[in-house]
Amino acid sequence: GQAMSPEVKDKLLSEGDLFNSVTGEVICEAGSKIPVIIVLHNKEYLLWDDRKGDDRGLLARASRTKDKEGNIRYKWDKPNSVFDVKVDGKHKAKYKTANYIDEDNLHQWGTQIPGNAESPPAAQESQNYIIAFPTRDYELIAVSLSRTSIGVAKKLNTNLKFGQSAIFERIYELGSFIDNRGDNKFANYQFSNSYKPVTTPVADMMAEVYQSLALKNVIIDRSDDHDEVASKKF
Repeated sequence: GQAMSPEVKDKLLSEGDLFNSVTGEVICEAGSKIPVIIVLHNKEYLLWDDRKGDDRGLLARASRTKDKEGNIRYKWDKPNSVFDVKVDGKHKAKYKTANYIDEDNLHQWGTQIPGNAESPPAAQESQNYIIAFPTRDYELIAVSLSRTSIGVAKKLNTNLKFGQSAIFERIYELGSFIDNRGDNKFANYQFSNSYKPVTTPVADMMAEVYQSLALKNVIIDRSDDHDEVASKKF
């Protein structure tokens, strides 16, 4: 929970509690850690309308795919579209999607407000994970990290990349910490750097879950969710 969130203000949660944003249930209290298995990971780019503008929510999504030459690229679900937005309620901008995001560069700095090289990317990078909780009967929850949590995601991804086993054969620990950007303080996820191997039966079970999710080409629904850190029961 974030300090400014309604749940923390109403004292339903403490700052730093990890909770399911669908059920409101606390998964791990602030200051504690919980074992987790990362079953599946993917990256995508999300093009949002501005909250201070018309706030139409998610405008378009660019997902990982392979083109005809076999290159990994991110393809828009609404290609060749034009979206008129008003950034911060005052800067008018026109976002034009191509077929792939590397053709329109909406994921690059300076695109949120055209002509302002210091403005952030129009399309927000989102690192998505489906996580199993061994102490909760292997309940699956989707977690999306973006914006100020991208640093956490990239550190985690580095650990996932250099492990000696499949990611779903490892148990990490998950907790929270108070992060900051200048004077702005907020709760952020914290994953352990090291992991413990799962038992063979758990590895077999998680492999089946992974195969099932991968075959379904799972997409995490963020259509009504601007949050930098979103967690939802899968």
